[in-house]
Amino acid sequence: MWLDDFLPEFDRREVHALTIDAPRERVWQAAREVTGEEIPVMRHLMNLRTLGGRTLGGSNRQRTARPLLDSMQALGFALVAEEQRREVVLVTIGKFWRLNSGLRPVESADDFAHFDEPGWARAGFNLRLDDDGDATRLSTETRIQATDARARRLFGAYWLVIRPWSGLIRKAWLRAIARRAAAAPGGSHEL
Repeated sequence: MWLDDFLPEFDRREVHALTIDAPRERVWQAAREVTGEEIPVMRHLMNLRTLGGRTLGGSNRQRTARPLLDSMQALGFALVAEEQRREVVLVTIGKFWRLNSGLRPVESADDFAHFDEPGWARAGFNLRLDDDGDATRLSTETRIQATDARARRLFGAYWLVIRPWSGLIRKAWLRAIARRAAAAPGGSHEL
């Protein structure tokens, strides 16, 4: 798993998975194309997080209309690995416990791997596809590692509040990908 290369050690972790009755190629295409508009719970929670305002990468409405993975890159996440039809990994550095998240640009995978300035947290997540007979197992894993004890405490308090909502978003994201894959020609999966 590519995520292991970028964040092998972490303070917090969350994993969600769904098996989709579609070939990996169709699920991959759906994962690359799904938009925030297809995940209403994400749109509502992000509006709450930013108090309906603007953040890096444009307004919430502008971001939700484009593919979610592209929107995340506009927000400051860096695409550091992509294996076609298998896995995509995005990373960021931030002060997630702040209202605006204080995201810091990630210039490269090496920049992310060696970042250790106190007061920040590094976060990485993936979407991974694995064959499961004729179906595809789609999973997402999120990992967070703070750069010092104070950041670890601040993120820990934030995580207590945000974790259920974070999980809800990820589950809704996987279901949106499944719906899109089912709607593609030859799709048959119902949720």
